[in-house]
Amino acid sequence: MSYVRYCGVYSITSEKTGDLYIGSAADIKGRWSLHKHQLKKHTHGNRFLQKAHDDFGIDTLKLRILEECPPDQRLAREQFYLDALKPALNISKVAGSSLGVKRTEATRAKIAAAKTGVKYLPRSDESRRRYSESKTGAKHPLFNKEHSEEHKLRISAGLKRAYLEGRRSRK
Repeated sequence: MSYVRYCGVYSITSEKTGDLYIGSAADIKGRWSLHKHQLKKHTHGNRFLQKAHDDFGIDTLKLRILEECPPDQRLAREQFYLDALKPALNISKVAGSSLGVKRTEATRAKIAAAKTGVKYLPRSDESRRRYSESKTGAKHPLFNKEHSEEHKLRISAGLKRAYLEGRRSRK
């Protein structure tokens, strides 16, 4: 028996309160497994769903597939259900977006701190020299190898596209 992937929109209902969570996924069964795993580990990103789990247990949360749809229509259909059902357990009221999510001042400070400063730790001259030696000559992955003409053309086309789109510049 093979694994069947259901793509579409689903709801998770708290049987104790009747509150709903609406979501969508390319693989609903896989997404449900991830929800359960994160809830059990107390690492779920949705505090409302996590609280429902903590208060009443995983057995009181029931999954229901609301609609199967093609992947390209998934977010539009999720938005339809978010607007129609107004679920209490969803943080964001916009499908596929964190728009509308209220972050605490502490969370915003953590995000800002993580995005500022040095991206990579500076390496000592000795560390850089050793790394360079480890990739020099016969130790280099492309030593005594040559790209095929087809591959060279693909690299060239990709670089040209990157320059034209401004993702790469000549210095």
